[in-house]
Amino acid sequence: MTSEEVVRLGGGTLEGVKQMLAKEREKATSLMAEGLTRKVRELHQAGKLQGIIAIAGMTGTFLSLTAMKALPFGFPKLLISSVAAMPAYANRLAEYFGLRDITVMHTVVDTVGLNPLVRTLAINGANAISGMVEGLQAPPKETKPAIAITNSALWIKELIM
Repeated sequence: MTSEEVVRLGGGTLEGVKQMLAKEREKATSLMAEGLTRKVRELHQAGKLQGIIAIAGMTGTFLSLTAMKALPFGFPKLLISSVAAMPAYANRLAEYFGLRDITVMHTVVDTVGLNPLVRTLAINGANAISGMVEGLQAPPKETKPAIAITNSALWIKELIM
């Protein structure tokens, strides 16, 4: 999948996104996130996606989480992120995690470049997602309805919809 394909699926052009980055970064990343989400859904629906993994800094984290959030419960999802444990982003990250089953590894170091620390995390992440994919079991079919009780009415609404 190329950047051009992702941005086209998001409704734009690569040149347009490049021009937006300086003044409308949020709009540019939203467009890319939409395109990535569409591509991930397309691959999943076609049975061509068995798991998803991303290694990312701030922008890549939110792009990846947007796409991962669109995948069903139980589908293997792993984010290796340098911002996952930053308190400044806690509220924004909570919007993505909520009832989603996205597994997160904190990089502890910045993800710029493939240094020995990031390489180690990438190998660990590859092993983790491989284990999730190979060990995947479909949720059992319940014969009785299941009810989830939580302290958040919003989460209950998300769960039943």
